[in-house]
Amino acid sequence: MSVPRVRRGRPGLPALALAAALAALALLPPGAGASWMIPGTPYRAKDFALLKRGSHYHVFYTRTNTRDPNGQSEKSFGHAWSQDLYHWTQLDTVLAVRPGGWDNLHVWAPSIVQVDSVYYMFYTGVSDRADTINFHQRIGVATSTDLSTWNRLDHPVFDCTQVPWAFCDSTRVVGGQFRDPFVMPDPGMPGNWLMYYTTVALTDTNRYLDGLASSGGDFTQWSDVKKMLVTDRATTGWDLAESPHLFPHAGQWYLFFTSNAPEPLVWATSPDPTADAPGWGYHGQLGSMLGLSTRFWFASEYLREGTHDYFSFVNFDRVDVREMVWKPDGTFSLN
Repeated sequence: MSVPRVRRGRPGLPALALAAALAALALLPPGAGASWMIPGTPYRAKDFALLKRGSHYHVFYTRTNTRDPNGQSEKSFGHAWSQDLYHWTQLDTVLAVRPGGWDNLHVWAPSIVQVDSVYYMFYTGVSDRADTINFHQRIGVATSTDLSTWNRLDHPVFDCTQVPWAFCDSTRVVGGQFRDPFVMPDPGMPGNWLMYYTTVALTDTNRYLDGLASSGGDFTQWSDVKKMLVTDRATTGWDLAESPHLFPHAGQWYLFFTSNAPEPLVWATSPDPTADAPGWGYHGQLGSMLGLSTRFWFASEYLREGTHDYFSFVNFDRVDVREMVWKPDGTFSLN
């Protein structure tokens, strides 16, 4: 059995690829980075949430120390804000790991929704305790009214024990792969909510796929709906499917997730975001549609503001925000 990935996000890039990426970024013309949110040295961004409150845009992101050779950083979420998407200010980090808690090792992959005046941040907490819990991942929630002070529940709200088809063994690394929540209102049942997430199935613990859960409006109560088989290897041809996110456009739902393809971001469309695999059209790698290299892109997000649609993603070490230009056939280019 091959060893599954246990780190969050894009697989580790070889040193030569990292050097090539840095060289390519350095050759871009002045001003090309206007839509980049770049964490201060020595940090890089991974999975993130992008939202707007009042006149400010906010990014909350998994914060990785590039000088840590053992992968033991990612102890709190980075937080930055901007008034124009061009100039970013780094703020205090939020939601630090708790030594005695279920999220004592890492925090990953924030997803934020607003209900009335309250913001809810869903995130992955990772536990590791000698001889009892081995790199175990679960999903929790924290709330805020100002995006600065967050109060989290003491216990996770969703984990693999609630999903009959997921492999769940807290003593084994492969048995605790349960992460990357993406939460949105259920368009088919007003007042209900959907959560997409990443795990592995009992029937194939070497490969990842996304799952779907639902809530009646109480964010501490989630129930399994099904596997999202459109993200499975049988459909995509790839062993990895993580960091799912969805958004609607012109009667279609767009599902993006990160694979281990040469260009990691892949996508599918359906008129129903909860459809079974036959109801989705799988389109493959995003770079093929855009006609440009997306080799270092992963963990995408979407933000709509008025008539403007923004597609954002991690680009090597930073959050890259670009405006979408829609075409009549439902594809888009990026400014």
